[in-house]
This record gives sequence, structure tokens and C-alpha cells, in this order.
Amino acid sequence: MRLIADLYTTPWQQTFVSSGTACETATQPVACNAELEALSSEKGFRSSCEPDCYAYYLVTTRGDAVEAHTSQEALQAFLGDIDTSQEALLQVFAGRYDLSCTELEKGAVKANADGTFNVVATKGFACGEGSNLTQYLLEVTPSGEVRVKQTHILERGTKGCTVGRRPAGLRSDGSIACADELGQHFALIAHLEEASITAFLRLRDELALHGAAVELQQAALRSALDEVAHTEVCGRLAGRHGATPARAVVAPLPPRPLLEVALDNAVEGCVRETYGALLAHHQALHAEDDEVREAMVRIAEDETRHADLSWAIDRWAVEQLPSAEQEAVRAARPRAPPSAVPRCRG
Repeated sequence: MRLIADLYTTPWQQTFVSSGTACETATQPVACNAELEALSSEKGFRSSCEPDCYAYYLVTTRGDAVEAHTSQEALQAFLGDIDTSQEALLQVFAGRYDLSCTELEKGAVKANADGTFNVVATKGFACGEGSNLTQYLLEVTPSGEVRVKQTHILERGTKGCTVGRRPAGLRSDGSIACADELGQHFALIAHLEEASITAFLRLRDELALHGAAVELQQAALRSALDEVAHTEVCGRLAGRHGATPARAVVAPLPPRPLLEVALDNAVEGCVRETYGALLAHHQALHAEDDEVREAMVRIAEDETRHADLSWAIDRWAVEQLPSAEQEAVRAARPRAPPSAVPRCRG
């Protein structure tokens, strides 16, 4: 009998991995496929409900039987002895480790002569002081046991991990005490989003002072309003994980000369806002959590508009500056690589 296996996740019922042809050996293929299509589970061998739920589970068809394997015990019973690389990776994934399909330092597997498998995986993220993205070298035994052989910190989080526009004079770092790493992460991002409100309001005033077009001024004001919404969204996500974001504290500063405005825009706008837009679009496509995915669709659109504004301001400002100062603005961009951290991770 042919066994068909699909790896699903709820609530959007996306198939991640599929093998074989569903209901191929069924005596009533139409009924079998209808049952497969209607099957859903709120439980899985890797799941979370905080409060929105997602669950990864394995679905198989054998003849007319359609079955969902929704626990680690059920998954292990179905797999039996772990004797292929794919099974070893699935066992590691079920253990809540993260695996990359493109970066060897974050996802790799090797079969050993004694029947075990070595797997490279990761846990955590690098955003916020004290947080780490950790690499694990794991051993998966034929019985399905996952053993930690080595650990290595790939990236350490910092206080200033941000990909958006930070205001000059930012005095707070967003650090909070929270046992949940995701709570810490979302609280820090909400803090940075709140700080960006001040950055855009200040930018709007400085654009007006230096004679920028009204359209640029209005776009800066609209961006500040976008950041208000982002602060609320990321604050709500932090609350789901038991965290309350710290308030952003920004010192009042006098209006800056145009060169300082242009240099700040080159770093915080052209580099960080552009990179933030790219990461937001990535999260909108790949975040596992349904609420995070929905939030990132809106944020990605806004951040793309903010990036466009940054480059428009750059073109306008450079035209107003003498040649030596123009070169200083151009040189500032490549010296300001952003931290590789998405705004809202899920």
C-alpha cells in the first residue's frame, strides 16, 4: 500500500511538505480527497496558542483512511526508526528547533555510520541586550531521541537592534524584564516604533524650516501617524507574551542644519528604513503566527513608503548642499549597515 504524507499548519492550512499522491490507493478517491480537504486540527506536534493558534501536524492517506498525527508521540509512532535525513530533520523541527534551507550554519544534516544523524539547527533571535541566536549541533538517534552535542552563539543581541528611523537624542533603550523572549522582542520593537514617531515629527519640522516641498512635509507627518499604528500593533503582540513595552524617551533638541538632517536621513532613512521595508515584506510572507503575518502586511506597505520618502528627501537635500557636503552624505550610507532584525517577528 502506498503511504501519502503531508506536513500541515493551521489556521491557514498551508501544506509545507508533501510526498506521494493523496488518495491514490483509495477505493473512493472523491470521498477520500473531500475528507482530506476538510481535515483540520488545533493540535500539533509543534504548536502555540497565545491566543491565536498555529499547529504543525502530519496527515497521511492509506487506502480510504485519512489520518492526522498531531502529537510528538503520534509522529514518533508513525516514523518508527529514524533512518532517513528527512525524518531526522522532522524530529528536530518537532522539538521546536528552527531549520534553514539555505544557510548551512542554520540548517544541515549528515548521516553517521552508526545510524545516527548530526543536525545543525538554531533557537532564539538576536534583538535586545541579553538575547542570542544560538546554533545547536544535535544528534538524532534511530529511536528518535534528540541530543545536544554542542552549542554556539551565532549572533548576540544589542540594545539598538533596529531597522527603522531612530531619532537623535533617544535616551531609552527599551530594555524590560520578561522571561518570554518573544515578549522581550516585541516590547523592544514597540519601543523603537514609538521613538520613530518623534523622528518623523522632528523631520517634518526641519523640512519646513529648510524650505522642502509641502509634499515631503506631509509625507513625513503621515509617516509619524503610521508609526503610531505600528507602536500599537507591536505593543499588542508584546502583551500576548506577557510584556509591557517601555516608553520611548527622546530629549528635545533644537532644529538641525540641513547637512545634519541629510546625514541623519542617509543613515536612518535610506539605509535603515529601506532595509526595514525589505525585512517587513519577508515577514509578511514567512511569519508563522497568523496575527504577525497580518500585521506585517500593513507594516511592509508603510515601511516601503517610508523608504521612498527617505530617498526623495535625500535627492532634494543633496541638491541644496555644496559638493563637499554632498560627498559626506553619500559616504555616510555605506558606513551604516542595519542590524539584521525584522520589526515584528513571529
